[in-house]
Amino acid sequence: MSHRPGRPKTRAQILGLADKFRQRAAAGWTTLLSPDTTMLISQALEEYAPKHPPLPARMPQPSRFDVDMYSSGSTIYKLTASGDILEIVAWAQNSLVARVAFDELVGRYPNDRFMQKRRSWVEREPHER
Repeated sequence: MSHRPGRPKTRAQILGLADKFRQRAAAGWTTLLSPDTTMLISQALEEYAPKHPPLPARMPQPSRFDVDMYSSGSTIYKLTASGDILEIVAWAQNSLVARVAFDELVGRYPNDRFMQKRRSWVEREPHER
């Protein structure tokens, strides 16, 4: 199956090649591919691969009501016994308000561990009560 550069294969030719590959595989034969056939297979795989969805024409503008708990305010996390973050249990724009919430959570749930953070800065450690 010779391939002339610039001339695409027909559907019948491609299906014939696939059939030959199947027959050789079923017989247990090794198939050596020419550079042209390898290029044809790589193009077919590229077409077969799922396409990424297109990017939006422009990014949506954030609403004034959007809250990013990781970049603004103070977040209180519930921790596992090993100290890993399990879930976010409270958030406040003001660290003082978050501190009151932290104290309340520690009082209500003495067996649980909590940590208060503002971005990467730890404001209250799990061992603080």
